[in-house]
Amino acid sequence: MIQISFAKPAPWALWTPKATFPLCILSILLAILVPCFISCGNSIISDAFMETILVKLPDPHPVYALLSPTERPSPDIQPSYTARWYDSDGQRQTMTDITEDFFITLETGVCTPILLVSETARFGIPDGSLPAAGAIYPEHGSVSALGTGMTPVLETSWLRGISASLAEAICVSSRGGFASGRNIAAHYNWQRFESNMTSLSDPSHIDCSRFVHAVLSGHFTKYDISCLKLIPVDPSTVPGLPAQTVLLPAWPESSGFLQNGTDPLLLPACEGINRYFCQKGYLTIQLTLEKVTCAFFTPYILQD
Repeated sequence: MIQISFAKPAPWALWTPKATFPLCILSILLAILVPCFISCGNSIISDAFMETILVKLPDPHPVYALLSPTERPSPDIQPSYTARWYDSDGQRQTMTDITEDFFITLETGVCTPILLVSETARFGIPDGSLPAAGAIYPEHGSVSALGTGMTPVLETSWLRGISASLAEAICVSSRGGFASGRNIAAHYNWQRFESNMTSLSDPSHIDCSRFVHAVLSGHFTKYDISCLKLIPVDPSTVPGLPAQTVLLPAWPESSGFLQNGTDPLLLPACEGINRYFCQKGYLTIQLTLEKVTCAFFTPYILQD
């Protein structure tokens, strides 16, 4: 929020009117004109510190291409997203049912993580099963258009979505408040972070809690970019799992695993809920304290 304050009285405030000018008329004029000046000033300042950007959607998650025609609700239904970000006051903003590139208006140059969460329920996949895509403004912006007449473009991706998720967590978790967390996120080297993440086979397994705590503590080291411990799980005993199928993990850039029903297959899983997708449904594996507490296969159930 932009506020206007005067360091010293304006010249007209120091002027003493002559007795010949009715004080009541002067008071009326000031009551009318001063709010107009302040209102106009606020409008100009607000516009000057905002810019509209074009947010470009990522490549569709490969799980959509994996679905057989019978598992698609309709050929005309496209993958959609819910966009999430926070304004300068720390208030969450959302846009739903996004199927194409879109525009949003943000504070110029102010660090703003933007998350794109896949809306998967209409395809029979529980919402939240896929990682969020996204990007950080202005970190991932192509150019600032302020004063150039051009629209800046923010290219989102799945890898940048990890950066945006971590930056969001830093903003909302800081003990100093949202503004303090946003300032910390703005000064972190996200480009170097992403270059380190590209060497991982599944960057979505990063230990988010350790990373966020280390950045907020001010004692961050390269060792705080670490992955959760992976436990090999044998899915062959899961009832209903197709014998001849390819299982894709939630991370969109993974190659997947072949379940052929004869050769042993071990799937990496970390603490919490893990999902693998095939043409007919998805496999859920839950680990608690490094032990498999449940594992089951669910056919896709399309919404009406």
